[in-house]
Amino acid sequence: MRYIDLLKLSWRQLKERRLRTILTILAISVGVIAIVSLSSHVEGMRNTLMKSLEKLGPSTIIVVPRRGWGFTEADVVRLKSAPNVADVIPALNIPIKVPGFEESLHIVGISISDLAKLLGEIRLTDGSPYMDVPAPQAIIGYEVAFDTSTGEQIYRVGQPIILRLGPRPIMLLVVGILDSYGTSAIIKPDESIFVPVNYIKMVTRRSTYNILIIKARSSDVVDNVGSFLVRAYGGRARVVAIKHIARTISNVASQVNMLLISIASISLITAAMGTFNIMMVSVLERIREIGILKALGMRNRSILLLYLNQALLLATIGSAVGVVLGIAFSYILSLTPLMGLRIAPVPRRFIEVTYEPRISPQYIALAVVLAHIVTIVASIYPSWRASKLEPVIALRHE
Repeated sequence: MRYIDLLKLSWRQLKERRLRTILTILAISVGVIAIVSLSSHVEGMRNTLMKSLEKLGPSTIIVVPRRGWGFTEADVVRLKSAPNVADVIPALNIPIKVPGFEESLHIVGISISDLAKLLGEIRLTDGSPYMDVPAPQAIIGYEVAFDTSTGEQIYRVGQPIILRLGPRPIMLLVVGILDSYGTSAIIKPDESIFVPVNYIKMVTRRSTYNILIIKARSSDVVDNVGSFLVRAYGGRARVVAIKHIARTISNVASQVNMLLISIASISLITAAMGTFNIMMVSVLERIREIGILKALGMRNRSILLLYLNQALLLATIGSAVGVVLGIAFSYILSLTPLMGLRIAPVPRRFIEVTYEPRISPQYIALAVVLAHIVTIVASIYPSWRASKLEPVIALRHE
């Protein structure tokens, strides 16, 4: 019997029990949906973080002081002259409250030249950079200036912005509005207000910085510079190299994906048990039909392929449905507000990330292959049992 005829016969038998077939397809698709949707979020997180880290470069080191301590100008000068250090970017990052915003934003005191180094380039939608003088001028992030839900502009260049820094209100003049930068590995430019560092020091009466971004001369000497910083500051500061964060993120994301795939595979195993049960029932229901087919000359091999084809059809349709729904669920889940993702040991206010799902062909292929394997394996015994039925015994079956 031709293979195409076996395939048509398999499909016809599946259509005769439509409800049973649909339920089996849905059971198979659940595992595929889980793998595709969950892995897309892990990959989205990894992709976003890696891109933001790449902007800083593998030679970047973040140094954050412990609570109650800070970096002085002397620290900055000493580190700039340290071996293998190419540059030092000091900043003062403080949470603030701005009227109209439910969550706290950040005011970042930084010189305009260091801001350009931090962001890669200063892209403004309007206005101009501020001058490095202790004056109440500010460049505001895109999401501070615009209501992203409506597109309405809240603040314009030349307008004052009033914010609350601790118990006291301060007023700044908006001199520039940043373009949208998206996620950053250190700060979120879209939700920050940048001011001259000398002004914020004067207002807060602080003479220290609470973050240093150190650029090593090359990625090869990052470990040496990191060791020097650990020796220099001991327990007074936390030292984190960007390349180590990137390696950790990649390893953790891979492990999380494997864990999620293992959990999702449980649903595929459950679907395999359902497939086994349904195939056994299908064989028992068609014992006389199998006997007639064998009496007409159909070989054992053809009977075996007949029922394996049914498993293959169930797995193929279930996988297709699972992939489509998995991609859809990935983007539906992405509409849920996401909290910032903390990367230890850097405090949350310095590294905060939101991300979009990223559909990975690799994990789609893995989900489809797993669905086919468990379904076909579950169908081997029922198919073999059907192929071994004796025609005379099958025809006598009531």
